[in-house]
Order: sequence, then C-alpha cells, then structure tokens
Amino acid sequence: MKLIVHLLHDDQPTGPRIAKIDQWSGRALCVPRSALAEVQSRKELDGPCLYFLVAQTGAGSAPRVYVGEADGFRNRIKTHVTTKDWWSSLVVFYSGDGSLTKSGIQYLESRCAAMLKHAGWCALENGNAPGLPTVPDEDIGGLEYFLKQVTILMPVLGYNVFAEAPASESGPDLAPDAPVAPGQLFDTVVCPARDDGFDSAFLGQRAWWAIRIATANIPKIRYIAMYRVAPISAITHYGEVDRIEPYVGTDVGEGKYKLILRGDPIALATPVKIGKNSHLKPQGPKYTQLETLLKAKTLDDLFAK
Repeated sequence: MKLIVHLLHDDQPTGPRIAKIDQWSGRALCVPRSALAEVQSRKELDGPCLYFLVAQTGAGSAPRVYVGEADGFRNRIKTHVTTKDWWSSLVVFYSGDGSLTKSGIQYLESRCAAMLKHAGWCALENGNAPGLPTVPDEDIGGLEYFLKQVTILMPVLGYNVFAEAPASESGPDLAPDAPVAPGQLFDTVVCPARDDGFDSAFLGQRAWWAIRIATANIPKIRYIAMYRVAPISAITHYGEVDRIEPYVGTDVGEGKYKLILRGDPIALATPVKIGKNSHLKPQGPKYTQLETLLKAKTLDDLFAK
C-alpha cells in the first residue's frame, strides 16, 4: 500500500494537506479551522462528501468529534463555522472520480458514527445517531472499502478517533476486577496489555479504557501500571492517573472506566517479570502499591499472599 500526504503549502507542515492511497479513488482534505479559505477554493467539495470536525487538545486527551455528510460541503461548512465554535480541525473525504452518491455518504456517516460510539475513545458530538440508509447490495462492498481507507487515513492525519478499547481485548474480562482483601492498601491498578494496545493507547494516547473497576476502588487509584502479555510477560511501565471517567462505548456493560494519565508513561528501571507462580500474571485489573511495585522483581513480590 502506497500512502501519500501532499502539503498544499510547503512551509506549513500542519497546514492544509491532501492524503490519498494508491489505487483508491478517494481523497482526504485536512485543514485547520484557520485555513478554511482552502475549502472554499475547491470545487470538488461541491459533490457528496463525508467529513469530521475535530478538537484535540493533546495526544493524551480524548478528541471531540462530529461526523457528517453533505452533498455540497462548501456551503455546509459555513453553517458549522457559525453554530459550532468548539472544533479546530476539519477532515473532508470525497471521491476523485465522482463515484460517491448521496445515499453512499449517508451510509458512511452512519457507519462512522456507530464505530466511533463503539470505540468509546472520542467524545462524539452528534446529537442523534444517523440512520443507516437503504443502498443497493452491490454498493455495500465499495462503501465498506471506502470506510476502511477512512479509518487508515484519520490516524495518519493525526486523529486516531477510531481507536479501539484496548482493555477489552487484553484478558477474559470475567469479573469487574480482582477482589481486594479487607484492609488491603493500594494506590495502583495493574492491567494486562497486548503490544498493539500498549503502543497506540498507553504510550500514544496516554490513556487506557474499557477497564472493569469496582466503584469502591476508584477513589483509591492514583497510578496505573501495564503488564505486557507474552512474549514480554512483564510489567514495564506505569503512569500517574489524572482522572477516571465512565467508559461510553457501546459495549459499556457494567462498571467500565477510562483512565487518562497526567504526563507521559514512565518505564520501570527493572521490569517486573513472572516469578515462580505463573498463575499470578494479571488476566484483568489487579491492585498493589506503587512503592511495592518499584521495589518488586517478580509478580510474586506483588501478588503472592
């Protein structure tokens, strides 16, 4: 796959830019709010378009997102300028060969809104869930392919709004969290993580979400540490928790939360590896104290009774 991002102004690396993927007719125009004149100058945006309004204050903050469709985006954006003051960037997807239709962009809008809600990372600003229109069966495959390219290009442009909930695919998720013994002191929750979720969510976005936590434990949590599953099989990083919010994905279930870090994750000088008792490796949230974690050599030092 060949992906190209073309800067419309060489001296503005975060300014207006167009992204495309080899052998795909779609295009993505990304512009900051301050450069909307670039939108008004492009007649190709008079046709059917899928678009995202985005506000993102930092890599570790959940972005605010509005997803919409318009058959004539150059007129539609004027309304969003006057009625929505919160967004700072815009990404518009359109077809270079005119293959997108009105029902097609309505389909893409509905699918994107559902995916954003399911992922549960961003704050979705759509007031109502866009309904899925009726489209010919023969068009579904092409629209789903277009959607796939949208999910590829958005993080490339700096907006990883479709980030999946990393905690939900790390363990069996059988219980809210490990039971806490009466009188047990803890300030740190240890969560299992696969490499992809660890890299994109914990390191990349300084957050971890869809974690099952008992309500009574929330006020005590000041830190989160990551146990990276095999082949690493060790706790390698931790971070200070800035805030804990309810998880809002469609698979919300009961008692799931999103932990957002204050600052960057910190690498342990010595990773905490599996000890003699391999059954102690976290399959879900487990609790300890940061002071104990920083001194530990193996999981036995943390969780063995």
